[in-house]
Formats: sequence, structure tokens, C-alpha cells
Amino acid sequence: DWSSDVCSSDLSELPYLNDEIILKLKSLCMDPLRNKMIFQVILYLIMFKPPVLNSCLNLIKLVKQDALNVNDENLSNQCDNYLSKYSK
Repeated sequence: DWSSDVCSSDLSELPYLNDEIILKLKSLCMDPLRNKMIFQVILYLIMFKPPVLNSCLNLIKLVKQDALNVNDENLSNQCDNYLSKYSK
């Protein structure tokens, strides 16, 4: 979708991504209206920016923890899907 493409391209243009920048995506992950889009962005980062893989996985773990705390099973399951596929 258009908004995730724009967000992905914006992030891909950044010359340097670190934990601090990646963790700023957490609030968007927790937003039910935006989490699908931001998970597409995270997938893009995992696939095309390998140096941020661990940062993205750490973000997903934090989001999963918060999802469990607020009993959001859908978000927790989405996190599990990414973690099972991309964790080493």
C-alpha cells in the first residue's frame, strides 16, 4: 500500500539506522490503525537492511511484550510470526 511504500522509502534513504531510530517505531506498532503498515516497513528493513536485523527483532520482542500486557492477541501473534521466521 502507498503509505507503507512511502515510509519504507523514507527509512531506506537514511544513511544510518540505529537502535534508537528503530525503537521510535514502537508506538506505531502498538497503534491498531498503523501497525499493519509499520510491520511492512519492518519487514522491508529486515530484508533489505541486514545491519538492522537485530534492532528490528528487539523491537518486535518489545512490542510482543506490550501486546501481551494489554491482551492484544492479534498483535502478539503477528510478532510471533516475524520472530519465528527471522530469529536465528
